Amino acid sequence: MGIYNFKEKQKHFNDLRNSNTVLVDLAMLEKKQSNHPQLKRFQKMPFRFSDEILYALLDCCSRDQVIKYRRDAEKKASDAEEAAKKAAEDAEKKAAEEEAAKKKAADEAEAKAKEEAAKEEAAKKEAEAKAKAKEDADKKSAEDATAGQLAADTVPAEDLQSLQEEHDALLEEHEEVLAEKEDLEDENQQLQQSLEEEKKKDLAS
Repeated sequence: MGIYNFKEKQKHFNDLRNSNTVLVDLAMLEKKQSNHPQLKRFQKMPFRFSDEILYALLDCCSRDQVIKYRRDAEKKASDAEEAAKKAAEDAEKKAAEEEAAKKKAADEAEAKAKEEAAKEEAAKKEAEAKAKAKEDADKKSAEDATAGQLAADTVPAEDLQSLQEEHDALLEEHEEVLAEKEDLEDENQQLQQSLEEEKKKDLAS
């Protein structure tokens, strides 16, 4: 025998009828009366037997218990939905932050590569300018030496010693220019190697 007489049970049944809560009512019936003879039938087609499930539930549970169980289930569902929504928002936010970080890293890498390329180009131009200056100095030195030789054939004997000294000085200057050229070429080669090593490190990181 249930906890309500027929009249009371019918009144509560009419008040509580709600096909939207049939799965909650079924879960409550499974929990409160797991050996109910119609339980398997209810489980197969709960929406078809929503009234029978509620009617059976009122045999073992009070009206207030049914209402509370439904409210608790609704709250759990709402909390779960809110948690899922928050998790989705957090995941979306994290993905956006990761994408922004990747873009920032790519932009920084590109800017650094451009900077290194500009440095390399500047170093190359500087080395070329120095080499051109040396080449011009060598050419001028050779021209001066030739002119001195030609002048020696026509100058008086007393000026030959002075011209020879000037020629020796030009030769010494020419040798110094050649030595400086070699130093600059070594410096340029070292600079190129340093730039290549920095590029490899950047690519590896």
